[in-house]
Parts: sequence; C-alpha cells; structure tokens
Amino acid sequence: MIPGSTTANADARGRRMPRRLTGLILLAPALAVTVGLFGGGLFLGLLQSLGHLPAAGFDTLTTAHFANLFRDPGFLRSLALTTYIAATATVIASLISVGLALMLATLKRHSRLLTFILQIPLTVPHLVVAVAMIFLLAPAGLFARMAVAAGLIESAGAFPLLVNDPWGIGMILTYVWKEVPFITLM
Repeated sequence: MIPGSTTANADARGRRMPRRLTGLILLAPALAVTVGLFGGGLFLGLLQSLGHLPAAGFDTLTTAHFANLFRDPGFLRSLALTTYIAATATVIASLISVGLALMLATLKRHSRLLTFILQIPLTVPHLVVAVAMIFLLAPAGLFARMAVAAGLIESAGAFPLLVNDPWGIGMILTYVWKEVPFITLM
C-alpha cells in the first residue's frame, strides 16, 4: 500500500489497491482507444507524407516531398501569412480577454449578462462565422452599405478592403471574435 493513499478495491488475493491505481485501471481502455486512434492516425499520416503508400505503389521512405514543399515560394508566403494572422489574432484576443476578465471580476452585478454575451460566439461554428464575416466585411457587404447610408463614404467601393486583403484584417477580426470568449472564460 502507498503511504497516504486511500484504498478502494481488492485485487484477486484480497489485498486493497490504491484508489488512484483503480482509477487508472478503469480509465485504461478508453485511453488506449483514444491514444491508439489518434497516435495511429498521426503515425500513418507521417508515413504517407514520407512517401509510404503501398496501395499506390509507393513504399520507399523519402523526405523529397518536404524538400519540394519548402522550396515552393507560394508555400513559404502562405506559411508566413498563416503565422502572422495566428500570432496577431492571438495577441489582440489575449489583450482584450484580460481586460474583459478583469471587468468580469470587478462587476459582479453585471457579470451574468457579460458572461452570456461572451457565450454567444461559442455556439456558432467557425465556418458559419467565416461566411458571416464575408457578408459583413466585403465591399458590397452590410457594413459597407451601412456606411454609405450613413453618409460616411460615397459608394460601397470606397469601403476599405477587409476581405482578401494582403494584411488579413478580415481573418484577424474573425479569429479575434471567436477567440475572445474562449480566453476570457478560461
């Protein structure tokens, strides 16, 4: 018996097993399936990325595919843009979330309403948010039309390009909107 542990079940000889060990034994089948499926999928994906695909006649391992990938300037630009968007959205969302978390802690009376408002983006799937942001931020979108109606701009074409722009502003705004509730509530 482990000092300081409580006992829960007896083994075949009648000895008591520690409660933690019993929990691990009961959890082992589910963990084995999860680790096996996840780890197996990662392992097979790695093998296939190295060129091992016997069903298609490829059975030699090679890193040539990765070398070709990293020589492609389009891939490197895409990787740089992805890293920039992810890092920028995360930093902005973290700064906003820290402020909101502090606000939640100090405004106890209104925290239920703020928590409810923060939970709204959690229920919306990422794909739906992406399509909605295109409808909102596009030059012919809702925000551009509202700006024209308010007299802020002459035509919808004068609205700043936020969709397919080189800086990824629309994508950053979308990710920030989706990340803030997660970070704040954590």
